[in-house]
Amino acid sequence: MRAAEVLAGSAARFGTSGLRGKVEVLNAETVTAAVAAFVDLCGEGPVWLGHDLRPSSPAIAANVIAALEATGCSTRFCGEIATPALAHAAFVRREAAIMVTGSHIPFDRNGLKFFPPERELSKADEAVMLVSKAEVPLNLSPAPLPSPDRTASRQYRQRYEAAFPDLLNGWTVAHLQHSAAGRDELSALLEALGATVLRTDRSEDFVAVDTENISPQMTKRAVEIVRKGGTDAAIATDGDGDRPLLADETGQWFRGDALGLLAAHALGATRVVTPVTTTSAAELSGFFDTLTRTRVGSPYVIEKLGNGVGFEANGGLLTGGTFSGLTPLPTRDSVLPILAVIRLARERDVPLSALRDLLPSRHTQSGLLRPVEAIQAAEMLEKLEARSSHASALHPADIALTDIDTTDGLRFMFSDRSIIHLRPSGNAPELRLYTEDNTADTAQALLSHAMNTTRAWLEGRW
Repeated sequence: MRAAEVLAGSAARFGTSGLRGKVEVLNAETVTAAVAAFVDLCGEGPVWLGHDLRPSSPAIAANVIAALEATGCSTRFCGEIATPALAHAAFVRREAAIMVTGSHIPFDRNGLKFFPPERELSKADEAVMLVSKAEVPLNLSPAPLPSPDRTASRQYRQRYEAAFPDLLNGWTVAHLQHSAAGRDELSALLEALGATVLRTDRSEDFVAVDTENISPQMTKRAVEIVRKGGTDAAIATDGDGDRPLLADETGQWFRGDALGLLAAHALGATRVVTPVTTTSAAELSGFFDTLTRTRVGSPYVIEKLGNGVGFEANGGLLTGGTFSGLTPLPTRDSVLPILAVIRLARERDVPLSALRDLLPSRHTQSGLLRPVEAIQAAEMLEKLEARSSHASALHPADIALTDIDTTDGLRFMFSDRSIIHLRPSGNAPELRLYTEDNTADTAQALLSHAMNTTRAWLEGRW
């Protein structure tokens, strides 16, 4: 059977970042077909392989190894590792990589993230894989996973030890480890840079940390930790370690787009690429000579990246050029934005909280509704776009609608410069909502009203 036939019949789908689906649909046949199509795209050669800490990830990784061996490729198995660490090792050697991860989505789902030599998988690459005529070897017998090679993790850590020596001398940093891939290496890196590290909130059960939708519990927990430990900062990452969270000395998390904006500024970037969901503070700050907006998803950012810096509303930072002496890493990275922003605070001799004053007073909030299947979300947005008068009902006040951006979902802009954005997730049965306004309270009020209104529409109460 051809890879294209198997993938067409599978419920697994390419989203904003890799092939994703429920664990049961990422069976041996689907995984083997996806790997065969990837090898067909890249050609035979060594493939670096890693996985996150989801319960299903080791078994999927074993299926990937069996599929690679059946196609004639050798595997450099790295075991549990952060996605950017795996990608960095492969990019340096101009070799391919596969990461078994569902990133931040719930544990009953998983995925495969593919890296051809020196780059992330593009949307054009996805299209090629989906029509691949590669033969799919069936009835493979996966062997137990081999002992992992820690080279990739070690080199990723050395990358930042060299670029930010002694950065954290005298600082105490709380690391909320959760179930993030690369958590131990990240704590060790912080210590190597001089920090006293408070390791906390480690979990052996998978915790789905969504850096775009910071829960009230996460906010409360950060405040508790910094007050008790007297820390200068708190950090965390999502499940595969490519999306960061950074909290200041008061326990307040920087929103991902604010973190990316400050990090790009700290790195001296003049050219920035960011999705449409990023706060308009990116333009209003005046930090950059050129700013380009894209659809949501790292492939779209990378397509326009050039030698600049890209960042997303989830906080992930991508570099297309050399910054702070670091070679380009055109995939989401969680470590660089954290360290770059801390260095900015240290250079100015101010606490992290003071950096918020560098940004225009634009505040964003985000939330999600689930379960919302893709077809249901598409039907609602189509109906809403056709009858744009309904958009006014999303806003709690009688404010005129001035524009609709259809780059990714529907982004409504109102005469008072407030923004409400509805976007179906590309990875899970979710509808994401984003709001922006001049204060955090009004942005939250917008979000609450818009979510209630949208929920009613999804239930047929127009």
